[in-house]
Amino acid sequence: MNAWVREFLQRLGHRPRIGGDRRGVSAVEFALIAPVMVILLLGSVEVSFMMQTDRKVTQASNALGDLVAQDTEIKAAEMTDIFQAARAILEPNPLTSAKLRVTSLVDAGGNKGKVEWSRGQNWAGRAVGSEITLPADLMPANGSLIMSEMEYSYVSMFNEIAAGTTVLKDTFYLRPRRSNKVVYVP
Repeated sequence: MNAWVREFLQRLGHRPRIGGDRRGVSAVEFALIAPVMVILLLGSVEVSFMMQTDRKVTQASNALGDLVAQDTEIKAAEMTDIFQAARAILEPNPLTSAKLRVTSLVDAGGNKGKVEWSRGQNWAGRAVGSEITLPADLMPANGSLIMSEMEYSYVSMFNEIAAGTTVLKDTFYLRPRRSNKVVYVP
């Protein structure tokens, strides 16, 4: 028999069993685990950005109502500036999907507030005279409240992977600080 045939047959006979050869196991394990780890990393980054944006929506909505509640009367130019200040809190997020609204409510009895005036940016103001149900014991008797609302459509920065929009929103109720109610002067 030829030497090379004898060597070939010996190698066939002394073949390691499947599972006996451990070369490449780490590469296979990495190939199986890497996609899961990348998805977890991107998911945690996405959740932290969404939480940061939600926090900014809360801060902007609070600032919007607080700035109005500190005054005795609001003029149209002041309202524009207040809307711009609230939108500046959202920077560097895109501002095109930010909806802002401020409403002055007066006591209508029974946990209801009647709209005295309402102004919005990228959002229609509420109808004057319409009633809004409020959380229990929030409206002072014969008093008024400033209600600030904000909605922001958050689009994932990994939109190709996780398509969809999440609407982040917040509402604040504040009592006027320097008068019984804040008057809007057009």
